[in-house]
Amino acid sequence: MPARYYCSDGDLTDQLPDSLTGSPIDTAAKRDIKLRTAARAWVDSVYPGVAPFANIAAQTVDWLVNQSDHAAGDTTVTIDGGTGNPAVDDLFRVENQNTWYSVTAYSSNVITYASGPPDWVGSGYAIFPDNAQIYLGTPLLIRTAATHWACGLGILLLRRNPEDKAALAAFDMARDTLGVTGGVATRAPWPYTDIADDAKQSPPVMRSGMATLER
Repeated sequence: MPARYYCSDGDLTDQLPDSLTGSPIDTAAKRDIKLRTAARAWVDSVYPGVAPFANIAAQTVDWLVNQSDHAAGDTTVTIDGGTGNPAVDDLFRVENQNTWYSVTAYSSNVITYASGPPDWVGSGYAIFPDNAQIYLGTPLLIRTAATHWACGLGILLLRRNPEDKAALAAFDMARDTLGVTGGVATRAPWPYTDIADDAKQSPPVMRSGMATLER
């Protein structure tokens, strides 16, 4: 399995200074180890029981449900049309639904999944309609926060000043993006709607401590 990251190297080089030559982060491999891995670990730490999220290193996009007989309570779904295979532990949601599911296995276009963080022992809440989009890629909220955190670390390594204002601002932006309070994120990785197919399920789709993301 490839390394799991929540932001791309391009996300970082777009924001870090133009010239990194001779610095501790002057190659993609160094940035992976020193910045992207650390950013992933920080995001995971503020979403206890929910992370990890989908893997941007092998970004999984554009998959659709390819099954007309999917039923509420199922734990598998057939998909087609996308690129990048889903990986075990990736989270996903289905178009027009709120519930997060965790991939427990993937083989030959069939995802086996579970619902209900943090234990991930539940089944599906609602029917996955045929041709509905499966959202497996890293959520934009997570990607943005990881980029801010990694860039903060990058600035610290470049300027070697633990009180550098730009680095501290980047860390603040990462925390603000996720609404981190008391070390725990309060913003849902995906937008939530109370008119979704699965919005009135019990137990709740969103775990205790996760606030509705409004935009």
